[in-house]
Amino acid sequence: MWLSNLLFRCRRSPNAMFFTGVLIGMMVFWILDARRASEYLLVRNMDVYKDTIAYQNLRNDSGQRHVERTVADELKEKIRVFATILTTPRTKLSKAIHVKETWAKRLNGYVFVSSEEDEELPSIRIEGLSVDIQRGCHKAEGYVLSRAALKLIAEAMLKEAPGCHKRGGSEDVNLGACAEAVGVQMVDSLDALNRETFHPFRPSTIFDRTYIDRVSWIHYYNYFPVKTGLDCCSDHSVSFHYVSPRDMYVLELLLYHIYPYGIGKGVEQYDSPKQVNQTQEHLSLEKRLWNRVNF
Repeated sequence: MWLSNLLFRCRRSPNAMFFTGVLIGMMVFWILDARRASEYLLVRNMDVYKDTIAYQNLRNDSGQRHVERTVADELKEKIRVFATILTTPRTKLSKAIHVKETWAKRLNGYVFVSSEEDEELPSIRIEGLSVDIQRGCHKAEGYVLSRAALKLIAEAMLKEAPGCHKRGGSEDVNLGACAEAVGVQMVDSLDALNRETFHPFRPSTIFDRTYIDRVSWIHYYNYFPVKTGLDCCSDHSVSFHYVSPRDMYVLELLLYHIYPYGIGKGVEQYDSPKQVNQTQEHLSLEKRLWNRVNF
């Protein structure tokens, strides 16, 4: 009844009609946004996080893929990787803690950068960092910089050297321009089969040729022709864009915990004799176990 009366008044007053339309639009947006947020949020507070995710101790994968774990541990000592991950207080539960539970633990070290300090992540507070920063901690496929390159870029931006801007514009464009201005050498990131290792989409998207063909900007900006299907991604891919927290846990499961029986890794990808011997011992053990159960 109240709605019919409201609509009747709107017909008589253009202003009332306008504000009624705005009100209805805001209500619809709020309902849809609340529904989307509820689907996106895996945990609603730290107690739920501790009861549903943290207790599983996803960081402990010592019993999984021993041979590959050994190689990874050796590489971790040779090539040290430290990540600076942008986040905000409001994305702690929806994004940051899930990064911490999955891919961040594979690094030598990491720190979250936020507008507030947080010992649980941990995060450090950066002066002047906008709380409304839109680049959540799970978005963008990131950058890989050597220590020397990072030092050159940081010093040039602090001095606002030519080609290096601290404010305005897209941060990825600014970073690339500054790197070029200070003489940082860019390295081709394709693998030996000319497949990409850094991906501007999530795995399911980059696999879909029909979708990729409709995205005009990727064909314009990508230096190399965009490949899809089985050729979309390197076997040693580094990162993907738009990976949601749920997808992070799926990738964690598939990459580090599910190991189909009978699939052995080729020893040619390992360098040291120790790694080769461990791989051969692992495959020999699988063969002996198979002979025992093969009646």
